[in-house]
Amino acid sequence: MRIDSSLAARGPTGRRNGAFTLIELLVVIAIIAILAAMLLPALSKAKQQAWQAQCLGNTKQLGLGWVMYAGDFNDIMLLNAPGNLPDPTLTQANAWCPTTESWAYAQGGDNTNTEKFRVALLGPYMVGQVGVYRCPGDTIPSANEQDRQTDVRIRSYSMNSQMGQWYLANFYQPPDGLNFSSLRIYQKLGDLTCPPPSTAFIFADETMYTLDDGYMQMSGLSQVGPAFPNAPAHYHAGGACFSFGDGHSEAHAWRGPILPNLPYSFGKRSGGSDINTTDTDPDWVWLYPRSGCEKDAPPGST
Repeated sequence: MRIDSSLAARGPTGRRNGAFTLIELLVVIAIIAILAAMLLPALSKAKQQAWQAQCLGNTKQLGLGWVMYAGDFNDIMLLNAPGNLPDPTLTQANAWCPTTESWAYAQGGDNTNTEKFRVALLGPYMVGQVGVYRCPGDTIPSANEQDRQTDVRIRSYSMNSQMGQWYLANFYQPPDGLNFSSLRIYQKLGDLTCPPPSTAFIFADETMYTLDDGYMQMSGLSQVGPAFPNAPAHYHAGGACFSFGDGHSEAHAWRGPILPNLPYSFGKRSGGSDINTTDTDPDWVWLYPRSGCEKDAPPGST
C-alpha cells in the first residue's frame, strides 16, 4: 500500500508534528500580552519604590550634613538665602548651594556646574558627592550649549525658606514681596521650639515647575493665605521626601487637588506666581505646620 508522504509527517490526529496553527499562535500572543499587562504595573511600582528609597537616602545625607554643620558652627543653621541678592558677600561659598544658579531649562547657568556645589557650604559635608542633590525620579534634563536636552541637572532638593535665614535676618532687608511669609525665621537649632525639630522640615523635593534657587519659599497663613510659592514634587509614589531637624527623613504622598497635578515636562514653569490653595487642602494641612510657626505663635505651640 502506498502512503502519501505529506500524511506521513502528520500525527494520529492529522496535524503536522511540531507546528502551531494560526489560532494557537494568536492565543499564545494574547496570553503573553495579558501577562505583560499584569506585570507592568508591578514593575512600575517597584521602580517608584526604588526611586523613593534612594530619595530618602539622599535627603537623609543632606539632613545629616545640615546637623553636622550646626555642630561645627555653634548651633548656627546652614545658611540659606534666595538667589541673586544684591549683596556682593553672598557668593556660592556663603550659602548651602550656589545662590547664582540659573535653573532655567536653557543652556548655560550653574545647574550643571559641579564645582560650585563642591565649594558651597554643604559641599564638604557631602564629601564631594554631587549625586546626592538630585532625586532619581527627577529626569528632566538641562539643555546643553547647542540647546539640546542632554545635560543632567545637579539639584532637585531645596531648603525650607524659614531655616537658616542668617543673611536676610541680620544683614539684608529685602524689599516687600521677597520674604513675604508670615512664618517665623529660624537661625539656630535652639530656635526650633515651634515646631520642634522632629516635625520641622529642612530639605524637600521641589518640583521643577517652581524650582529656581535653593530657597524653597513657604507661605504662612495670616499674611498671604494658603499657597505654595514653591511646591514640593511628586516624582515617585505620588509624593516627595523630606528631611527634618532631628536628622530623620520620611516620604509623604500627596492627596489634594493641586500638588499631584502640577505639570512636569521640559520647559513647563510657574513663572514665579504663587500656586494658591485653600486651608482645606490636605496637602496644605500637612505641609503648613511642618514649614514653621507663625511669628506671633508662642514657643511650644503647634
